[in-house]
Amino acid sequence: MRCLAGVALAILVYLPFYFFVNLETRQMIELQVIYPVVKLFTNAMLMVGAPITLFSVIKNLTDVYIVAERSSSGRKLQAKTLVTSAISVLLAIGMSFLAASLLDAREGYLAGLGTAMSFPELVDSLMPLDILEPFQTFMPFPMIIVALLITYAFCSVGEYFDLIKKGVNICYALFSKMLNVVMGALPFFCFLAILTPLMAVGFEDLVLIALIVLLIIVSLIAMFAFYLLRLWIGGVKVGPFLKRLPPLIWENLKINSAIDAVPFNIRYCAKNYGFDRKRLSEKLPILAQVNLDGNCFIVMMIGMLFILLLGIEAAWFQILVIAVLVFFLSFGAPNQPGGILIGTLIIVYYLRATDLISIAIYLEVFFGAIQNAVNVIGDIVTVAIEEQKARPLGNAGPKQRDLQI
Repeated sequence: MRCLAGVALAILVYLPFYFFVNLETRQMIELQVIYPVVKLFTNAMLMVGAPITLFSVIKNLTDVYIVAERSSSGRKLQAKTLVTSAISVLLAIGMSFLAASLLDAREGYLAGLGTAMSFPELVDSLMPLDILEPFQTFMPFPMIIVALLITYAFCSVGEYFDLIKKGVNICYALFSKMLNVVMGALPFFCFLAILTPLMAVGFEDLVLIALIVLLIIVSLIAMFAFYLLRLWIGGVKVGPFLKRLPPLIWENLKINSAIDAVPFNIRYCAKNYGFDRKRLSEKLPILAQVNLDGNCFIVMMIGMLFILLLGIEAAWFQILVIAVLVFFLSFGAPNQPGGILIGTLIIVYYLRATDLISIAIYLEVFFGAIQNAVNVIGDIVTVAIEEQKARPLGNAGPKQRDLQI
């Protein structure tokens, strides 16, 4: 709500400039005063975002390794969530082309502000010369490769595994706290991020922002249709399931982190859906870490709309690169505030369109909570289907029986 208040305040502050200051002066103020301050915030996000993304990828990959070693059911659950996340990326690609028909008049609207890497440039950037280079340049693919190498070595160290795991968790917790401090300034910088395009161009950019946000929100219908299809195929009654879902989502919106909300979600599902608490305690923590549906869909849609608005030819190679990038970035910051902001900033830097950094700020405002809600819905859908398989009709309680065909 504070961020939305910042959006409203930016419009009010802009009105006197619109009526009493000429365009050239407004653009000078934006370029020399507002943009440098906004860049300061995004630099801070990248400074903290680089290590937290790296340690988050390592932490989540090692957690996946631990679960896979200890539990065959956990391993199957991880595989299912990775499949649904991949489907989310494909749905986002499909919906982005559908949205493109509504953006035809604006195709190439931001042409000249960015260019995607060619194949030779991409190959050349894959392997860093220095293991610390990913922190210094924040190029995404060297970071992904370093994370994979570290994780593989980490899982092969034998007797030192627990010690290194503890160190990784400590670093992750440390940088998460740093991220929370930086994110505390989001409302103020959201105000400046909205003021930036207003001062540079005017209300035309505000209309474009609203259109992008609206198109992505409407496109989420595809995700919810996918979830309804999964429930139907899994034999879960959709009506009773949906009836009990809103209070759960509302509470998760207030918590704003699927990982932090796990204890509440376990209690709610056990009480209101009649799910087995022990199985919930085993499955929901895994799902909260590896379910990337919301991140994959929203960040992929953002990346595809950037390609369209920048006038970049949407070759299948570029789409594949963005898809791989989104998948790993989502795995690096799956369910914490700032995930949309960090992911969008990395895509902006990959497309070499740094003039658009302000867009990443207000997209976090509009989609941060929505992304978390989609992730949670995906978790509960998966749990409901698993419970349907695990509990025969005769052994189900009244609430559980309501969900069964």
